[in-house]
Amino acid sequence: MSVLQLNARLDRTAYSAGIYATAALAVSVLLVVFGPPAVDQAAHSHLQQIFGAQGFDLWDNRWYLGRYSFVNYSFAFYLLAYLIGLKTVAVLSIAVLTGLISMLSDRCFPGSFDGSRRLSLLVLPFMVLTGAWPFFLGVVFVLLALVMYHLGWRLLFLIMAVLVLLSSPLALAALVLLIAVAEIPFQLLAPRVHLGNFVRRISTSFYLYTLAFLLVVQLLSLRAFPDHGRYPYWTSDLLLVEVFTVLCYLLVPKNLVYFRQLRILMIGYGLFNLVAFLSGSNLGSNAARVIDFSFPIITALIALSKLSSRIIATVLLLLVLAWNLMPLSQILSSGIYQTSNSAYWSQLKPVLERNVVPGSRIELVDTSNHQGAYYLPEMGFTIVRGWFRQDDFPQNQILYSQAAFSQSQYLSWLRRSGVSLVVLPPGPYDFSSVDEAQLISSGKSGLRLIADIGKSRIFGVPEPTTTVRAPNGTYIGARIGINSVSIDAQLPGIYSLSLFYSPYFKVSDGTVCANTGGMTIWIINNPGPNRLVFDLSLRRVIEVLAGDVSSGCS
Repeated sequence: MSVLQLNARLDRTAYSAGIYATAALAVSVLLVVFGPPAVDQAAHSHLQQIFGAQGFDLWDNRWYLGRYSFVNYSFAFYLLAYLIGLKTVAVLSIAVLTGLISMLSDRCFPGSFDGSRRLSLLVLPFMVLTGAWPFFLGVVFVLLALVMYHLGWRLLFLIMAVLVLLSSPLALAALVLLIAVAEIPFQLLAPRVHLGNFVRRISTSFYLYTLAFLLVVQLLSLRAFPDHGRYPYWTSDLLLVEVFTVLCYLLVPKNLVYFRQLRILMIGYGLFNLVAFLSGSNLGSNAARVIDFSFPIITALIALSKLSSRIIATVLLLLVLAWNLMPLSQILSSGIYQTSNSAYWSQLKPVLERNVVPGSRIELVDTSNHQGAYYLPEMGFTIVRGWFRQDDFPQNQILYSQAAFSQSQYLSWLRRSGVSLVVLPPGPYDFSSVDEAQLISSGKSGLRLIADIGKSRIFGVPEPTTTVRAPNGTYIGARIGINSVSIDAQLPGIYSLSLFYSPYFKVSDGTVCANTGGMTIWIINNPGPNRLVFDLSLRRVIEVLAGDVSSGCS
């Protein structure tokens, strides 16, 4: 190929990538402006509100019974979102990754998106409604890292890999898998290759050493800031992912230059999901995020494999398209819009302020758009749940039980969680809240109706509790901040908090530690105003990494 022909091909590749990136940007903008809220938008809005108020404060009392925020999730996304806006980062990420996929497919797999097949990339903008925005930003940096890897620019690869880690640990796992497979030389995949050559190549790889170092950093972060919960991975989801993986494996054409690497990649991804399924970690079915890209992937593989049967190809594409768009089905209900704006939630604020017991939480029956999980904490209220499903396990597991729970079980859970008020907004509800909404609507929940505002109802919990139980067994008031709890202790002794313990808690008096259930125990020596605060320091992080996770209760 002459230099002129090569330049013309590169120009066409860049032009095509630019066209599709622009189209993806336009579609994404229309969806975020005129469409329903993205599935995970409430979580991003909540974290962005925390960042705007307190920067990267790594503890959040407003959701669940306390949780780590930002760390092991995303730093880069919320910093960029603070500078240019949540939705701006989201739509730009979708546009850039669409353009990069178009460009890389032309460079590495010519013919994969010939003609009208490239239109399959226009499914990607619809994924902006899933709300997996930090992951999409991470994918952008993954693709840029692959470009730097392809060009041999090590320093820029290192920078991109660090940005992947700061954007999404899940995206880092994808980059590790891709580079690990790419670093296996084609010659070493041939039969009867000497094992020593294979080991020598792997042991001298700058790229693998870089990613191994970043993986160690991530593992240390998980040890220093462990997650309390686990994300469910249902068997049906695993089966769909494994079927997709096998299908991709079979469609990889044998005459392709990267035939063996791609098949190994498929095997690796299938094993990755199996490990996520069996491990019961907070990763869970997030490992199946390939669903967001499944339609373009299958379209490209069908084109490369030159599948002879158009009927089979059409059926496969329709099935994969349905799977690709499946996450969007829950946000297509017209009823989802009525709880999607601040005016709706603001009308509840006066009643909630008058009736909430100081130091208690509010149980918000979760809707399909989860928007209340942002608006109520923004107004200063602390809620039992939020929108990180992994934090529902095990503390809120009652809501996921196969059998309907009873009034006594429900009230017991509310009291354990320090709840004084329950808010029942109109549906549609998240699948985990359907039974709860039915129990409350039936009038058999044992709750007391306080107010009926618009289409929402506010209930009081009989004999409500708060976050803090005093040594004499009574529940006392408290002021719950984003990263602190303040009380006026009347007695010396042991105070039990319905708050997950963190080794970074610091108290103004006494000592603090965890009970056997992981909740916080605060031993106060001197009655009067006392304060517990999340106080992060490098010294304490090192101590926690070394195994010291208690502050000294005995």
